Amino acid sequence: MRRPRNREGTPVDPVPFLVVVLTAFLITHAWGPLYLGALGFSTAGSLALLTALLAVIVAVAYYRLVWLVDPGKPRVASPDQRLSYLLYAIVIGFALLALLAVPFLV
Repeated sequence: MRRPRNREGTPVDPVPFLVVVLTAFLITHAWGPLYLGALGFSTAGSLALLTALLAVIVAVAYYRLVWLVDPGKPRVASPDQRLSYLLYAIVIGFALLALLAVPFLV
């Protein structure tokens, strides 16, 4: 099996990249057309928009999780970093819930 290579040509673990990309695909193409349809988008238009969004997500994930990774350097986050990541995730989660409630308010 060919593993993706970073900018130095070293093979890296593809699992984090695949998890992010496949999760993004499931979210955008499973729930996205229904949500955008409730906002008045056509099916073809919503699929085109969501595919473009997915392409951006794939490019950013590849850059961060494959291209910039140094497999020899351990990636250990300090407790402060983990707590800040958790707080950011909570804020983003509430923002997404508010965004999902928009069709019910309109």
